[in-house]
Amino acid sequence: MDENLGLALLRDLQQQSSRFHNTDEFMQYMKDADIALETVKNILLEDGPPEKVLQRCFHMLIVFYDADWCGALNADLDLDIFTPVWWEDAREGFLARTLFNEFEIPQKFSRWKNALKKKELVVIEDAEAIRDIYPEEYANYQRLDVHSVIGAPYYKGSTGFLVVRNPKRYMQQTLPLVMTSYIVAAETHDIRLMLATEHQFTSEDIREKNDVIISLFGGLTIATSIGTIQPKDISGRAIASIIAMMALDPEHGLPTYKIERDLYPDDYPGTLANRVKNQIYHFRKDFGSTFTSSLIETGPNGYFFSKDLNIRTDLQMFDNLIAQSKVATDPIRKAFLIRQAVKLYKGNVFPEAETEEWLRPVSMQYLERYLAAIYKLCELLYDQKDYSRIHEYVVQALKAAPEEEKLYYWMIISLRKRDMVELAKKALETAKNTLDEEYYDLLVEQLNGFRKP
Repeated sequence: MDENLGLALLRDLQQQSSRFHNTDEFMQYMKDADIALETVKNILLEDGPPEKVLQRCFHMLIVFYDADWCGALNADLDLDIFTPVWWEDAREGFLARTLFNEFEIPQKFSRWKNALKKKELVVIEDAEAIRDIYPEEYANYQRLDVHSVIGAPYYKGSTGFLVVRNPKRYMQQTLPLVMTSYIVAAETHDIRLMLATEHQFTSEDIREKNDVIISLFGGLTIATSIGTIQPKDISGRAIASIIAMMALDPEHGLPTYKIERDLYPDDYPGTLANRVKNQIYHFRKDFGSTFTSSLIETGPNGYFFSKDLNIRTDLQMFDNLIAQSKVATDPIRKAFLIRQAVKLYKGNVFPEAETEEWLRPVSMQYLERYLAAIYKLCELLYDQKDYSRIHEYVVQALKAAPEEEKLYYWMIISLRKRDMVELAKKALETAKNTLDEEYYDLLVEQLNGFRKP
């Protein structure tokens, strides 16, 4: 990705350098373009809610072009409408009041409609220049306070234009806009699918005051409407293991004897009951204000999560998304659901206890489910010719399972499909140095036969 961006930027600079009046102007552009592209790179690498990603994109473009408005206009040419979906006003902020109608008619912007069909940029440096040529379009620019405008079409996932209104500089330097349009297309598409997906929750989606989301992938995190308990806040305490144990089956209570047996297998039974009570007491004392009701309650035979709290776990969400993906018939939706599931997998289940007897089978089970999801996702993305995303997901999966020959298979295929021959050779060499001989030979056999493993 970085190599491609660099080559694109170099070509852009070579083509555009003649448009600057002097070297100082050109050097300033290079500085501003470097900042913009670095921001794009960071946006691509960082994860977060789609709305926040879009806000960062719009703000970056407003700064780069010194514009007063930037936003995404989704297009439905079958219904013949343009719809403003997400935007930022330079003065009023994200999703502030806009001059756009809820639905704009593409017929009144015929050049934009044609440009979208042809996947071409729209660059209007002076709206007054089209006053007599396109009077209806000019009238709409007057209504929308447009003096100049540039738009980059997006058409993968969602379809529409990423628009910058009234840019005061760099109107012919469109590379940052074009690159950002791909991010906007993906994020607006994900938002639309997410809204259509029932029971889709993440640790950021606390919707009611009694919601509690317990995450175990990569470490214990407990999110509520009041605050979030991070792994660093609770790591190393026995209470973390007790909560993780309970979260494996959150609908039912956990008998005291099971906690004692699993956490303290070598201690005398008579000393254990008070030890468990002591852990729960200190948790309530230290973190009780984070919950609207006590997280752990005491029953006749053990402990259970409060029925007054709406508790969900990332393991449940993962399983639910995978189950939904298996019955989904649309391959794009199926891939989206799997992507949401694997995004939840931030590492092994409660890694600080992953080698203990009570957790080891669960940890291995979810690693296997995660890898199965990755392999299915690779197949779907391959069929969609989305080879770059195959590479991204495989890189992440290799951190969890560095000795899986199937991951190297998909990495090398994704590189070959993008004509990155040298990188594919290096990946094969890495596989040779990492895998056992029999698995490396199997990998080579699969690659030579180009068979999906």
